Amino acid sequence: MPDLAIAHVSNVIGGGMGTVFRVLLPAQVERGDKVTFFVRQVGDEDRGYFAERGVEIRLIGGTRDLTRHLRHYDVVHLHSADLDLLTAGWLSGRPAVFTLHGLRAQTRGLATVSVRRLPTVAGVRRRLKRAGLSWLLRHGVRRVTTVSEFLAAKAVESYGVSRDHVTVVYSGIALDRFRGPAQPAAPRQVDAGPVLGWVGRLVPVKRVDVLLRATAALGADGGWPGLRALIVGDGELRGELERLSHSLGLAGTVQFVGQSEHPEEYLRQMDLFVFPSRDEGLGLAVSEAMAAGVPVVALQDGGGVVELVRLSGGGVVAPDEPALVEAITALLRDPDQRRRLSERAVAHAVGELGPPAWADRFDEVYREVLAGPQARAR
Repeated sequence: MPDLAIAHVSNVIGGGMGTVFRVLLPAQVERGDKVTFFVRQVGDEDRGYFAERGVEIRLIGGTRDLTRHLRHYDVVHLHSADLDLLTAGWLSGRPAVFTLHGLRAQTRGLATVSVRRLPTVAGVRRRLKRAGLSWLLRHGVRRVTTVSEFLAAKAVESYGVSRDHVTVVYSGIALDRFRGPAQPAAPRQVDAGPVLGWVGRLVPVKRVDVLLRATAALGADGGWPGLRALIVGDGELRGELERLSHSLGLAGTVQFVGQSEHPEEYLRQMDLFVFPSRDEGLGLAVSEAMAAGVPVVALQDGGGVVELVRLSGGGVVAPDEPALVEAITALLRDPDQRRRLSERAVAHAVGELGPPAWADRFDEVYREVLAGPQARAR
């Protein structure tokens, strides 16, 4: 008999959340749980990946059909802020957990009134959706989990959820993929220039332009011959960022790698992982950098990234852009400090970010909601 029968429910299977599913769900199977993944659409590659790891895939039909299926599980774990999916979880009568993975449009302050102070159609829809989500998250699920304290505060602020109703579960990663050798990042050759790096989506909130300007400032300093910056990822801002890089005179310094299925190969080349993103839920790329032994430099308004850096001791948080350049400069000049940060980053990743530890943390959440006074028998 399986330990628990768990139904995970999501609108999407790819992107950043796809990484979560590909790591967490097989880890739950490994610990003895029966895991079923309900999704809207799935390709053959994803279906094969999960099937090989013991995760059953089922396509989501209508709300009524989904509700009926969910009644056969011990716990329903919802991952999308979707009224239909949350309603199905609530109507199933099973203990439900909802995870807030990041900031969505309804938490980012989209305009709700026109210039004449009249409600817009989009604004009315947004308010109605938020009201529905707020009710369901307060009354339709037994627990809300978030990937950081930063997002826990957003859940309280945006949905009116009691802080006592929210549990922070920091996300894990496919640890072995990023650790490589047991040692932290290996020392670079004496004659090689320093390498700054970044991994993620090229979108406004990531502020890759800050990294480009920092690289230009270091180049203008003249003290870093052979300096390089690796930008791993793709997105809507790639063309604009490439033009900025050219205008800053970085054509021979910055390499836009594009999307990569193996970012660990590039992480192992980096001396510092510069992540100036704003309001990140957590930042899985930062966790991966730390697992690869790369010290992280982040900005104070980075959201969950700041928590991760401070909890691990594997990096530095700068208050603003000029201080970011200063922090990078100081670390490049101090290989011993980089080594210490690298060791702390790897130690945190090994101790806290592995899939089994992540699955165990969610098991504790499931057990708590199952033991709660509202739990109903199937």
